[in-house]
Amino acid sequence: MVESSFVYGYLSGLKENSAVFWCQDNKKERYYLLVAVRDDRSGLMSCTDMIPWTNYPGGLSIVNDKSISLDEFYYIDTPQERGPKEVKLTHNAILSYYDGVENLFYSHDGKWLVRQRH
Repeated sequence: MVESSFVYGYLSGLKENSAVFWCQDNKKERYYLLVAVRDDRSGLMSCTDMIPWTNYPGGLSIVNDKSISLDEFYYIDTPQERGPKEVKLTHNAILSYYDGVENLFYSHDGKWLVRQRH
C-alpha cells in the first residue's frame, strides 16, 4: 500500500475538518469507505457518508483534476449506468490504490460514482 488507509482534507477548507477512511464489516464480508466531517461542514456533503465496497481497500489520497470526465465512471448503486457525458470533476475525488488497481470515487448530484483502472 502506497498511501495510508485514511486521508484528511476531502472537503475544501482546513484539512482537519474532513477525513476519509476504510472500515470493515466482518459479518457481511465487505468494506466501507467512510467520509467524516465536522458538524459545521456536514452541509457540504450531498452524498451519503458511507460507500459500500466489496473489493480490497487501498491506500487513500485526494485527487483534484478538473480534466477528468464523469463518463469514465459508473454509479455504485447502478453499475450498468455510466456517469453523465460532457461533465467534468468540479471538486475533490477520493483515490483508492492497491496492487495496481485504482478506484476513483466521486460524489455527483447526491450519488457516488467510481472509475476503475488496472
